[in-house]
Amino acid sequence: MVADINERYGPNPLNIMVHNNDYTQHMRLTGYIDVEFNEEFGFNAGTGTITIPADHPLAKRLMQAHEDVVPITAEYNGWYWTGRVDSYVASGKPGRETITLTLIDDKIQLANILAFASPNMSLNVQKKRDHQKGPLQNVVYHYLAHNLPRSSVPVYIVMPPNDG
Repeated sequence: MVADINERYGPNPLNIMVHNNDYTQHMRLTGYIDVEFNEEFGFNAGTGTITIPADHPLAKRLMQAHEDVVPITAEYNGWYWTGRVDSYVASGKPGRETITLTLIDDKIQLANILAFASPNMSLNVQKKRDHQKGPLQNVVYHYLAHNLPRSSVPVYIVMPPNDG
């Protein structure tokens, strides 16, 4: 089946993958008509677009974005992009329909977290600040691990390696 898809739809030089919600399964997205990924710096989230034929084998999964999170990753020469399908538009003349997917970088989740200074305390006793000591990466992961579950989207935090 994979060989047939690659022959019909062409190669995938950007190594674009469509994942299930818990990133345990993925399929290569081959045969796209057009693709664009933008990476932003600061608090702006990157975006992207992918255009595929309407009869593409993954079209049904990619159009589930209105009811499900559809994670997408891309990799090229060490550059890695991760995000999800934000919306889609189906268009075209009969027999030549296309689906244009609008993508949003995973950084959008960081910009929209309802974070509390002291995630382990109830709101009525929380102060405006919570002072933590330790390596920056561990402190940031501590806050993310306690505040990201409130966003109701699948989130996976990879802890830093234990070098000690």
